[in-house]
Formats: sequence, C-alpha cells, structure tokens
Amino acid sequence: MLRAREPRREYLDEQIANLANLIKEENTDLADKMKQTYNNFEKIRVPDNGNLKDLNILQYIQQFYTQIYIPEFTDKRVAEKFMNGLLEVSDTMNNDVLKPITVEKISQVINTFPNNKSPGTDGLTYEFYKLTIEAVTPVLEKVFNKVLIDRKIRRIPLGPHSFFKLIAYANDLSLGVGLLSDWKTITKELEDYEKASNTRINKKKNPN
Repeated sequence: MLRAREPRREYLDEQIANLANLIKEENTDLADKMKQTYNNFEKIRVPDNGNLKDLNILQYIQQFYTQIYIPEFTDKRVAEKFMNGLLEVSDTMNNDVLKPITVEKISQVINTFPNNKSPGTDGLTYEFYKLTIEAVTPVLEKVFNKVLIDRKIRRIPLGPHSFFKLIAYANDLSLGVGLLSDWKTITKELEDYEKASNTRINKKKNPN
C-alpha cells in the first residue's frame, strides 16, 4: 500500500513545485500584461459621457454586469401555466436522479476524464484527480451530497483563493468599439496555468 501511494505523493509535490515556478515566471511579464489590460480598458466608453475617470469607468462596468446577472422576477402563474404542458418524469426516475451520489459513481466518472485538461477554477488536472482518486472521492461525495440537500453550490476553494474571471472583449478593438453592450463575455479559468502546466508535461515526455 505504501508503494502504491508514493507516485501520488510525488505527483502532488511536482504539481506544487510547478505552480511555484509558474508564479515566478508570471511575475516577470506582469508589467506587460498590466499594460495590455490598461490599453484595452482605455477603449471602454460610457454612453453619453466619454470623459469619466478610471474609477468611474470601473463602477460603470460593475453596474453593467450586475444588471445582467441579477435574478429576474418570475411570474409564478405564467411559470405554472408553462410547466403544466410538459411531460413529467416517473417517480422512479426522479428518485434515481435525487438519490445520494456514491464514491463508486464519482470514481467511475473521474476515470472517464481525458488527460491534459483542467476541469475548473482550481487549475488541477484530471491526472491529479485520477492519481489521488482514493483520497479525493470521499471528500467529493460529501460536497456533492451537501449540494443536493442544501440546493446551493457554495464556494469551497481548494486553496487560499479560487479564481473565476469574467472577461469582456470586443470583436475588433481596432474599429474603436468601446460600448460594453457591443462586447461579448467569456469565462477564463486559469487558462495560462493550464497551458504552462501542459507544456511542462509535454517537455518531460518529449525532451527533444
């Protein structure tokens, strides 16, 4: 059993070391990234007021996206009328969906994951979950079943912080597009870390 656990510990130590090195490397070009961010930030224009200072523009951006993602009012009568025409699943199927999630089911899903991918905001690769499957599945079982009971996904960062960024970018900044309503949003989940991590893995597999 001890020998079987050694590769997992070595892999975890390697991931921690890679992350530490990555942070050092990222700091070297931090100034360039900040400059690029500010250059894009300068292109944002507030409707009917193009002379706002940076702080006011940030407040406008916050208000803009707050209005987009706040829960909308739902008319219960309209919702019930719409739902009345839909087919209902059987009690057996409903109970099957809502029954507690087991360690075996989580392990089965993890083993189907592709390699060289990071599933979420923690930046951990699928290989990490596969190699530590005996340790992580009991924890995931508790988390998933608590979500089923509470009906709410809570923030449970794996480290000190878990980053999830909402990035707005225009189709073509060279055209002078500066209104947020003309931009489209994407989510960016530690993409730089994933690329750097995969690059390190590929270099070790193919040193030449």
